Amino acid sequence: SRWLHEITEGHPFFVREMLRELVRRGVLKRNAGHGRAVLEGAPAQTPLPCTFEEMLRARVESLELPERDCLSALAAMGGESSSALLGAVTERTAAEVAHALQQLTRERWIEFRESAAGERRVRTLARSLVDVALSMTDPETQAAIYQRAGRFVTDDARLDPVVRLSRRAWSWERSRA
Repeated sequence: SRWLHEITEGHPFFVREMLRELVRRGVLKRNAGHGRAVLEGAPAQTPLPCTFEEMLRARVESLELPERDCLSALAAMGGESSSALLGAVTERTAAEVAHALQQLTRERWIEFRESAAGERRVRTLARSLVDVALSMTDPETQAAIYQRAGRFVTDDARLDPVVRLSRRAWSWERSRA
């Protein structure tokens, strides 16, 4: 447990993701009889990512394309959006977006919440996930995300692109209500 705390600095999201990685690699096995986990070997002897960011990168790379697209678009929009805007920005159908968001929810990477205006919003659960997903999105794809969002909402060239997109997204979503 000290080893896990050192690697994750005790951050609950990081702890959960590291435990999932240990299970995925077969180092940690669930003991069905007692509801506890059992180490199958020493974690120090298991090749694990050097940093938490590397582990997240590997997990993001293992996602199916629709989930990666939604996560990239969500990251480019600052970590929060509506599923309708994600569909518009990723150019995926409502069913594809719904399925992708269901998978990301199952992974406990995103959650749905109600805004003050009563709108159902999607948001990432950890800023580190936004940072990793955005770093994995090439500049050309980021530009395409901003351009697609621009088709649906207005623009204010004086603002930072992320702030501009957030405001455009908010305006577009409000106009649909």
